[in-house]
Amino acid sequence: RSYWQQVDGAELQRGLELPLSAPDAVIQLSPAPGARALPASALQVRDPAGRSSIARSVDARQLQDAGMPVSDGSSMLRTGATSAAGAYRLQSAQAQGRYVVQVLEPNSPLRLEVQASQTQVLAGGNVQLQARLLEDGASAAALRTRRGSLGGEALLVAPDGRSWPQRLLRTTDGSLRAQVRIPAEASNAQGLWELQVFAQADGVLRDGKVAFAVARPTARFAGEAMPDP
Repeated sequence: RSYWQQVDGAELQRGLELPLSAPDAVIQLSPAPGARALPASALQVRDPAGRSSIARSVDARQLQDAGMPVSDGSSMLRTGATSAAGAYRLQSAQAQGRYVVQVLEPNSPLRLEVQASQTQVLAGGNVQLQARLLEDGASAAALRTRRGSLGGEALLVAPDGRSWPQRLLRTTDGSLRAQVRIPAEASNAQGLWELQVFAQADGVLRDGKVAFAVARPTARFAGEAMPDP
């Protein structure tokens, strides 16, 4: 029920469009290294009718005091409980540099489900990725009718930070699938690999990811298996 974007200061100065599908959405803005810190008071969020739509705002110090591991200069905003769905606009005339904008919609009925066919894969092997946009309380047939424009892109990410774009194909049931080949030269870095999905449908944005382990094939059977005499 969330998505994120990397944006530059010029976009925020003009006004960044954020599609929201439910009230009480949470918007977090974090500056990249070298970007100007923006206090919550320097941010505006306007609803589709152009009205201010900030019910509550907190700065980095308040978030850190609450135990959240956010970077200095971060701000978090919350829209109102009666805010309508549609295209909102996040804006700051003081923005300079690059920022990460994260949007969480805890009350939205729409969620992205991302699955991998295996939890363990050999380097040089394949794993199948599936992504579906689900709606609470809706049948699969109704979802296909209302969310028929589901599209997106995926990224295979190694523990050492290397990444490979993956092509997602639409299937007859409305989901997105990809057959992903793991590079034979597996990463030496410790950690799990990830498949990240960035999807959109009918003005709704969603991101998701699934993790799995990759191992090097260090042994192989050769010759014949003989029964124990």
